[in-house]
Amino acid sequence: ACGAQIIVQGADPESGTIPDADWIKVLDAAGFMRAAIACLKLPMPLLATAVGFETDAGAVTLESTGTTVRVGDTLAPDVPVIVWPSTALAHLVTGYRSAEMLALIHDTTIPERALALLQALFPPGWRLSRNESWTYKT
Repeated sequence: ACGAQIIVQGADPESGTIPDADWIKVLDAAGFMRAAIACLKLPMPLLATAVGFETDAGAVTLESTGTTVRVGDTLAPDVPVIVWPSTALAHLVTGYRSAEMLALIHDTTIPERALALLQALFPPGWRLSRNESWTYKT
């Protein structure tokens, strides 16, 4: 499961905090992103840029050449680094929240080129859920 643990339980998150219902826990940030990128049909052309993430599940760098995306398991030098919890990566990859929204939630700044890359790779879409009332489409 892409370096993640998936737990699905019956719960209603709208009625209160449910700490262990319908979530993906990222255990290895680089492994998770590597597997996620491998599943994508890359939109072309991509911006040639790079962005790093520092998370509780490790560091990861995404480097786009314009035609391919490489995932590194360290922070590359001279690359902007976003400090997020690993749950934000799960939200980004599954389309539950956009990179722009995650930046607002986690009070971070994403450089324009890095934001454009993340938006191209991971557009918001349907949330991983069994209950239609919790899903949305942008």
